[in-house]
Amino acid sequence: FTPDGRHLIAGFTRHTDDKPGCRVAYFSLDSAEAVEPLDANPTEGVSDLAFSPDGQTLIATVGDHTRSDGDLAARAKNGEVRVYVKDKPAPPPAEYGPWELQAVLKDHGGLVYGAAFAPDGRTFSTIGADSTLIVWD
Repeated sequence: FTPDGRHLIAGFTRHTDDKPGCRVAYFSLDSAEAVEPLDANPTEGVSDLAFSPDGQTLIATVGDHTRSDGDLAARAKNGEVRVYVKDKPAPPPAEYGPWELQAVLKDHGGLVYGAAFAPDGRTFSTIGADSTLIVWD
């Protein structure tokens, strides 16, 4: 949920011919409609999403969850943490966008499963399949 509780953010994988791959969408709880979608690359899946306490920064942990050739080593190398910031204030209903990609962090040695912000809104942590917990400042 967004910090003000008015929107829900969800990451999901679509297995359709017209728009395959990963999507991140913001749903208005008033209308139940998706607003201001943010697409990840088509072969990636979203493991976790986290808003900063002020709602100005969004963390998405992504990686290739779609490989079916059994090559777990190749799949595990591509986990990353994407940091998005609000590009500029937007009027309703898109007050949680548009977003600008600020950084792509690849310090984990595999898929990244979770992310959480500290109460200060600047520090966040991620945990990965490589058994590491990284605190980012």
